[in-house]
Amino acid sequence: MTYITRCLLLLLGSSSSDAVVQEMMQRALAVEPAGERVLEGESQWLSCTFDWSTPSHAHLASQQWGGIPGLSDQLKKRRKHQNAAGSSTVTQSVVFERLQKMLAPAAATLNELNVNWYLSEGSAIGFLRNKTFIPWDEDVDIDVKMDDRSRICTFISQGEGAEITSASAEASWPTRIWDFVSQAPDESSAFRLVPGHPELLMVGYLQNGICNKVLWVDIETEVALDIDHWVDSQDPVANSNKFLPTRQALFMNVQVNVPEGIEGIWGIFQEGIEEGIDKHLKQVSMKTSGAGKSAGWSCTAYKCPAVPTLTSSAASLDDLYRTNPSAMHGPFDFQIDASTSHTNAQCSLPRDFSSCSAKKDDLEQVWVNPCESSPWAPQRQSATQAQILSLRSTTPPPRAFAALLLAAATIAAM
Repeated sequence: MTYITRCLLLLLGSSSSDAVVQEMMQRALAVEPAGERVLEGESQWLSCTFDWSTPSHAHLASQQWGGIPGLSDQLKKRRKHQNAAGSSTVTQSVVFERLQKMLAPAAATLNELNVNWYLSEGSAIGFLRNKTFIPWDEDVDIDVKMDDRSRICTFISQGEGAEITSASAEASWPTRIWDFVSQAPDESSAFRLVPGHPELLMVGYLQNGICNKVLWVDIETEVALDIDHWVDSQDPVANSNKFLPTRQALFMNVQVNVPEGIEGIWGIFQEGIEEGIDKHLKQVSMKTSGAGKSAGWSCTAYKCPAVPTLTSSAASLDDLYRTNPSAMHGPFDFQIDASTSHTNAQCSLPRDFSSCSAKKDDLEQVWVNPCESSPWAPQRQSATQAQILSLRSTTPPPRAFAALLLAAATIAAM
């Protein structure tokens, strides 16, 4: 008997028990446990760690975005008001902690303003690699559809306690920012505290009346969340006014928007501009040792007689990060396939490599497949699946009709 038939029989008053309904829903909708893939013979793995006490290389907002009129003065004034000493040197652990704290209210504000937004640049790469922050990054990158950006700047400039700073077009600008224009445009800035978070400053920057850049800045440390590229004719992503369908996903344990579908997320990268992106193979590169900007990063390759056992009972990386936030500090484990033209890697739940032997080889770089497609780090059920499955025990008999219709519709769509 098919599941659709069972639905119809139940709707027509069959005497089948509620257990049948539960069985039908479970078998139709439940996500099968991914289990362990079977690898014949030896398997290869990579386990990477990061020294989170490494000093940040470029976290100061007043230096990174020094061309924004009034930004440095605003941060100094607000630090004085809050009796915050400020620091020119912080560790990457502090950068991570402050960014995670900022990301949740930023996401909530962007959703409230109903703008088309999504992770971009380095943050999108981190999401693809292992669904969290790249340890040596200095900010979180978000893009917003061009026409929607004005809502954010308006929200900042018209908010309670907002302050506006203007500057003339004759102002002196750093060439690193304005090397693509012959003359700096008229510009102005708006500043306000994040509602409910007086330790965070929202910054809106306009060029010739166009909302070009938005920042969420931690006043004490100047760690910043970066929204929007500088508008640049050489950057079609920054100038795009095309609506990009998005979906929700967890990043740094915060619900964010990411472009919908595999093609969507790869479409935000510019061909030949971003380093370490292979849009054709849909992979991102990852060095196995750090230097310069990525100092503190180190990976060990292992050869194992069998698939190494898991060290966590978490069902997925999402679950692991949610139940054990320290896991976002690593180690970060990957299953390795060296049989291809360049070494492929897939993110994994943490493994026990005690039965494995460390390899001494010249593996300097791997190419990582999207983490969400990795069989070694199964993903959570979708919200829809979880909600439908919950109906098995929470839906009272009078509402069984709606539950069954929902289940039938889902089955039909598969």
